[in-house]
Amino acid sequence: MGSSHKKRHIKSLALPALCLFLVVGYVVWALAQPLLSLSPSEASIPPKHPAQTVSLPWPAYGEAVVGIAGYGEVASNGGQMPLPTASIAKVMTALAVLRQQPLRLGQQGPTITLNQADIDTYNTYVAKDGSVVKVAIGEQLSEYQALQAMLLPSANNMADTLARWAFGSLDTYNGFANSYAKELGLNSVTITDPSGFLPTTVASAHDLTKLGELAMLNPVFAEIVAQPTATIPVAGTINNYNVLLGTDNNIGIKTGNNNQDKGAYLFAVKQPIGTTSVTIVGTIMSGPNLATVLHDAGVLAQAASKHVTQTTLVKAGQVVGSYHSPEHGTVLAIASKTLSLATWDGTTFINTVSMDTLHTSTNTSQSVGTLTITNSTTHVSSHVPVILQKAIANPSIWWRLTHPL
Repeated sequence: MGSSHKKRHIKSLALPALCLFLVVGYVVWALAQPLLSLSPSEASIPPKHPAQTVSLPWPAYGEAVVGIAGYGEVASNGGQMPLPTASIAKVMTALAVLRQQPLRLGQQGPTITLNQADIDTYNTYVAKDGSVVKVAIGEQLSEYQALQAMLLPSANNMADTLARWAFGSLDTYNGFANSYAKELGLNSVTITDPSGFLPTTVASAHDLTKLGELAMLNPVFAEIVAQPTATIPVAGTINNYNVLLGTDNNIGIKTGNNNQDKGAYLFAVKQPIGTTSVTIVGTIMSGPNLATVLHDAGVLAQAASKHVTQTTLVKAGQVVGSYHSPEHGTVLAIASKTLSLATWDGTTFINTVSMDTLHTSTNTSQSVGTLTITNSTTHVSSHVPVILQKAIANPSIWWRLTHPL
């Protein structure tokens, strides 16, 4: 074969070889490219529950607050300054004692044997016309019975007895209670005695309402304050000063009156709302007398309950965003479940969607983000997972080869 023929043969092979090299190189390059990165398109979801103007029948005296357990304060009236708490201070005493000596439902707890100091305390309060339960030297009460005696008939002497028993002295109790109040975020609270008999034990209606919400989370406390009567040694049958108990869904919590605050009331009402219920907690302070405050609290609680409704804030399957896949088109992202909450008419709920950027294949119903629904008043949030309506597969080999860019 001549040299010229060989050259022509080599040239005839070079072009196909070059093409094959380029094709193989392209395939290797195309398949080595990273998978597509799919950024979300997040929907703007208008609030389902726009705020309305709420008008409540506030007392014409003192200060008052209405809150909802789990939400916090929703409405208030008055200056929210620290005022004498009167016997509402016993709620703090009960929580402090239960923190120091915890009880579970059904337990009576340790036995407290009364001594001369307890008799002296009783006599002191009798001389000052304070509320008491009769006691005797050597009398034995369980912790549970002592809490009943303090919370139902508002016995000042039993508040002191419990504080000494749990903390060793009244001064030690006062120090603990003030630190505990700060720990709970109750910055207006100042405790100078366990019973609230002294005018220097003060708090705002706002903080007492928050205290009431926290107290009702303790099942032993909630059980006791819901009891109309109880029987204890020596004193016998004791009655709850909360005369509203059991009427209009009232489940507690504590009355109070002394020379500086002639009418104060921390109340709780368990209100059915649709398929669920909420506990409305509120406080009225500085009333002219306890009877007036109890009446006004009942009116306020019932009016407030009419402004709490069950609202469906998001429905399962509601579209909250999407992804656009060049190969598969638009894939919707949806709410994974229905969320219905007890809502206060005076607040709105803000919806925020946060979705992930996808870098690989996904399954149907795979979680790709979160829909957050936030109460704009109390800033309490609920979360609903965001899922895909259908799977997104990785780009096929053919698609990747035919879409190099």
